Amino acid sequence: MEPEDPDADLDVEVGEPAERVRITDDVGEVAGPDGRDYDLAPGDDVALPAEIAAPLVEKGAAERLADDKAGADADGDADVGGDPGEPAEPVRLDGPPEPAVCRGEGERHPGGGVDLLVPTDDGRDLDRVHVPTWECLRCGVEHVTGVENGRPVEPDECDGCERNGPFDAVGDLSADDYTVAARAPGLWRLPAGVDADPDAFGDLWGDVRAYLRDHWDAGEGDDAEAVYHGLTAFALSTWVRPNLAFVPHLMLRGATTGGKTRLLNTLARVSYRAMVSASATPASMFRLIDAYGVTFYISEFHGLEYETQREVANIVRAGQKRGELVTRADHAPTGYEPRAYDPFTHVAVATQYDLDDDVVNRCLQVRSTTATRDMPPTFDEDRGRALRDRLLYARLRLLGPDHDHDHDHDHAGADDEGEAATGSPEWTEAEARAWDHLAEREIEGRTREKLLGLLTVAYVWDRVDDLDPFVDLVVEQDREAATDSEDARVVEVVRDLALERLEAVTVLGDADPFGAVEIPLADVAERYEAMTGAEKSPTWVGHVRARLGFEKVRKRDGTVIKDPDLREKLERLCEDFNLGWDPADVHDPVRELDEDEQYRAACNECGHLRTMTHRHAVEGWHMCNECADEERRVAADD
Repeated sequence: MEPEDPDADLDVEVGEPAERVRITDDVGEVAGPDGRDYDLAPGDDVALPAEIAAPLVEKGAAERLADDKAGADADGDADVGGDPGEPAEPVRLDGPPEPAVCRGEGERHPGGGVDLLVPTDDGRDLDRVHVPTWECLRCGVEHVTGVENGRPVEPDECDGCERNGPFDAVGDLSADDYTVAARAPGLWRLPAGVDADPDAFGDLWGDVRAYLRDHWDAGEGDDAEAVYHGLTAFALSTWVRPNLAFVPHLMLRGATTGGKTRLLNTLARVSYRAMVSASATPASMFRLIDAYGVTFYISEFHGLEYETQREVANIVRAGQKRGELVTRADHAPTGYEPRAYDPFTHVAVATQYDLDDDVVNRCLQVRSTTATRDMPPTFDEDRGRALRDRLLYARLRLLGPDHDHDHDHDHAGADDEGEAATGSPEWTEAEARAWDHLAEREIEGRTREKLLGLLTVAYVWDRVDDLDPFVDLVVEQDREAATDSEDARVVEVVRDLALERLEAVTVLGDADPFGAVEIPLADVAERYEAMTGAEKSPTWVGHVRARLGFEKVRKRDGTVIKDPDLREKLERLCEDFNLGWDPADVHDPVRELDEDEQYRAACNECGHLRTMTHRHAVEGWHMCNECADEERRVAADD
């Protein structure tokens, strides 16, 4: 429900927090005396009006949280900012102008167009500028015009002085601001304003989680709640992207009717400038990201042409870490001009098949299945818009005043190449806690990059305990992915061949026999094919050898791996890839799909319309049970 005062939602003063409770029963939706509906599920830590909290506590459906819960943890360490509704520092609103729905009040702002919400210089308020509004520079009369072909239409003649201008756009906006305002309604769902209620800010985590749960089913089992909290952190992190040095991508896997597109459309309603595209082209993708900072969701990645998949995957790789660019030569009147595009954004990809290893390891992985409970046929758009109003406030509250500039990260755990933008004091403190959290759990590398922003968001809203089970899932996923990667398979092959050749090696004294082992790259390629069913050339093996750090020697009959530190390197790599030290048997060339992943389609091997029951262990394409048996038979014969 819109407030009567058009500027009522711009009040940023922090009020008194509501009573915080933890929900212990499935309460469901409750209408509050403040005019808001609260959807309450077990495990929610929420701030509720006393009129709701007290009866729930009396009935045993909730328990009060200690007054110092938000101020200290079990070890006595102060949590960030106390209650999420009460920042330690005075609230500032910072950030670039943000498009919002035009309210259409009065004669000056008839229906149509877009409003831009522009933070004031002191960060204490917002100006609402209607777009497109033009001011005649001769007489000062303002005019409201329309938009054609995505561009604002300048007035032909002034109604005040009856001359043809010149006119200037109202609001001291840049050309980029003006272009974004003109394009926004056709690209993403707009907020209507800013809901600056501190209690509403504190409840955002629980309310976003409830919206996701009400519109998409994570299935049954212990991991379902962890997935809801992980997706909540992902959605919240999209609103603070200028603060992030790394972003997590999201990969949804499942069958044709497994709810993948449903999840993307649900996330789009609570993510920043989210677009859901079923037919993305690389050129449109990186240009939209660079120009408008959109969050890009691809619903049918497996249906794209192979070359398009490769190009999109390259953008996904480049868009995970701040500072990496995509370069293109764009057509210009004078010929082709080189240009660099910034693809840094959150990307979600829905697919039936596995993606390349170096794409998967940049993604949070979620399996989507057919819903096990009734889902609403349509989305609650009013509820989604109300959440976006609150999420926009969170964005402006958590961004720092110099959000457009990169800074060297001074935290001891930061990667040398990682650049981080600045955030509010509230955000900066939360991020420091997130770095410490990851360090204490010895989470490093790409896994750390994916989890840093999610954990920072969790610290802002005091929901780290809720997110930790999802952190465990991601760590386990990455461990399994490392074990199943092409590099890991090559390490297995080199390990097995090295152990086999030790029997034929003669060394003097205390010399390490591993240092005398010679392993031809051609033998590695042959054994790799026997293990996986995938044919690889010695040249390909040579590239992997260099990446893994094994030394080589050129012989007249080909290149061999010969490394004085072979034992140490193999032991370290086996530990990195979660591999054992004993020789592996020939690997099964196919892997069985889970029952909920199986579907009917034309088999990639035989072409018959059958149930897809298996996938190739390395290449990832799917096949029927009959073809899987044939793959196993061929591998056994070899």
